Amino acid sequence: MAAPLPIVLIVEDDLDVLRVLRKAIGTNAEVVVAMNATIAKECLKHGEIDVVLTDHNLTDGTGLELLTWLEATDPSVRRVLATAGLMPEAALGLCHAVVQKPAPLGELRRAVLEPWL
Repeated sequence: MAAPLPIVLIVEDDLDVLRVLRKAIGTNAEVVVAMNATIAKECLKHGEIDVVLTDHNLTDGTGLELLTWLEATDPSVRRVLATAGLMPEAALGLCHAVVQKPAPLGELRRAVLEPWL
């Protein structure tokens, strides 16, 4: 019997980027999507999520704020931040991985799914 696929919550407000991320991650995981931090928090409160991959700049806050909330709420969830800008220094101790966008898809998959590879 095969091991269950990890469940990855992708938090991204750009639909084009979201489609690419979903396609890249979805071959090795079950994917749930949220367009902002508010929806992401609802998904996390009501679902079994193994990994959160979030953009840093969201319409209702930052990915760092979301991951800080997540660490306090459920520290067992893997936390991955994606940013097109400078990496926030606070991300170093908070995130399991930080991905600089645009990232090669293989690098992105490794950052998100490392424990399952």
